[in-house]
Amino acid sequence: MAFYKQIEFAELIGKSRGWLSVYINRGNLILSGDFIDDKIEKNKKFLDKWLAKKNEVNSAPKKKPIKKNPGPKISEPVEVKLKAPNISEPIEVPIESPEDDLDRQKKIAEIRFKNSQIEKNDLQSAKLRGESIPTNMVSGVVSTLGRSFQSSYKNGAEALLLEIAHKAKLSAAMEASFKGKLIELINKAHADAIQEAKTTIETIVSEVAAVEANKKD
Repeated sequence: MAFYKQIEFAELIGKSRGWLSVYINRGNLILSGDFIDDKIEKNKKFLDKWLAKKNEVNSAPKKKPIKKNPGPKISEPVEVKLKAPNISEPIEVPIESPEDDLDRQKKIAEIRFKNSQIEKNDLQSAKLRGESIPTNMVSGVVSTLGRSFQSSYKNGAEALLLEIAHKAKLSAAMEASFKGKLIELINKAHADAIQEAKTTIETIVSEVAAVEANKKD
């Protein structure tokens, strides 16, 4: 009869310390402080029970493993790992400078302006022939001039202003001030272009009306 440490008691019956803790928590074993006293009837019965089970396992004849006929050897499939393409390397993308962008925007605006002039000439030719004015051509004049000033010059000019502010090391307040003035100028140019288009259209409409009146007379 003796006092056992919990780890000693667990090893005695061939169990782990964690396994033993479960039965202690369930009240299957009674502790005396941190020790297990096998003089206590409950502890003695528990010890005898698990020692008997341990002995049964140890005394049981071990079964010899049955050798299986391996049969013909079949080669295992070879796993082929495909290497993923390396996408960590940076891709060089040409950067367009603000000056190049402004030049490109100017060319786009010039093309649109030329197109509007062609449409305007077509309207005048139709007027001289006494034909009615195509509505889609009239709207094209207005929209083309509006896009030319408001989008092209605004984008290019803002990019150039940003570059100038960076090189001249302007403060944020000064940069905002110049940007505000720039937007005012662009908006004014846009408004003037729209007004010019309207005046041109009104003139053509009145002249066509006069031609139509003369034809009726």
